[in-house]
Amino acid sequence: MKTSQKIQELEPYQILFPIGLLQGLVGVGAWAVFWIFQGNYPRNFHLSFMGTGFLLAFVMGFLLTAVPKFTASQKASLWEIGMAAFCCLLVPLTLQEKMVALSYGFLLFFFSRRAYKSFSILPRPFLFLPLGMILGFFGSLFSFKIWIFYAPILCFILGVGSKLVVALIGRPFALPVPYYHLIIQMCLLILGMVLSVFNFPFFWWPILVTTLWVCLFQWKLYLLPQSPAKMSYWLWISCWLFVLGIVCLALFPAYQVHFAHLFFIGGVSLMSLMVASRVSLAHGGYGVALESHSKIFALTGLLIILSLLLRLLAPFMSSDFYFSFLGISAFTWITGLLAWATVFLPKILWNNKNKRGI
Repeated sequence: MKTSQKIQELEPYQILFPIGLLQGLVGVGAWAVFWIFQGNYPRNFHLSFMGTGFLLAFVMGFLLTAVPKFTASQKASLWEIGMAAFCCLLVPLTLQEKMVALSYGFLLFFFSRRAYKSFSILPRPFLFLPLGMILGFFGSLFSFKIWIFYAPILCFILGVGSKLVVALIGRPFALPVPYYHLIIQMCLLILGMVLSVFNFPFFWWPILVTTLWVCLFQWKLYLLPQSPAKMSYWLWISCWLFVLGIVCLALFPAYQVHFAHLFFIGGVSLMSLMVASRVSLAHGGYGVALESHSKIFALTGLLIILSLLLRLLAPFMSSDFYFSFLGISAFTWITGLLAWATVFLPKILWNNKNKRGI
């Protein structure tokens, strides 16, 4: 195949998932480096690279690949893939929250171009997607951290998850969500975000109501996965950790810094890798048989959960051991990420479509 043809057939996830892996290694590696060598406290560096690098690269990689298929519209162009890569690579380096508006503004542009003509065929919960992009955009302009780092991820998971998570854990599709349910859920989420601007102590509660409503009553997360695949069970576990993270943030707001990691490490990062597994297998032409028998899902999941437990235990340690727990947690998470990458990075970079005739 000619090089020009290969470039034209390039899928967004093939560029953006590796960028996400790189940014994850840098963002979490900062804590490991700090533990060993000390130096500057890496909190803002870590937050920027994980929130606007690692997570956003996986979100963009999925959306730029999947939205054209959901909407039966044109695939992402090379300039759109390049713009997404630019946002995920360079915006975190600036450590400037206002620059994140570029990433969410681009995502809103990309989604709107394809969705406005195909609105009727999109799953109704996808209305959460533009809401998350808008909140992220304005949160970046006005430096509302909850809007930047929580609102978009919440909206993406609640929106896309209502189709994707339900399918991957083998749950039969329910009847379409009534629009008035969606409006109430979105209003509750917006209410929580507005209250967060004024530091209202219970701003997580309306967000929690929406999360429980969607995950328990629409996804029926309280039921075991009906798919026998190992990946499905780890995705299901990540969903519960995502929900538990919001529950703990609502119940223990004074410990938000620590319980944020329950949401991000156990919930969002593990969920991102499980979904990326399906994307790389299905879009790369490898089939999904690996999901049923590979031990990589258990290895990755156990390492990420161990990293989470170490991070949650850190504040209960004496000052002599606090940063040791942070450093060991960072090394454990990186080990889980690298283990996953050894199996899936080759499948991301080189697809199997020609061999399989897909």
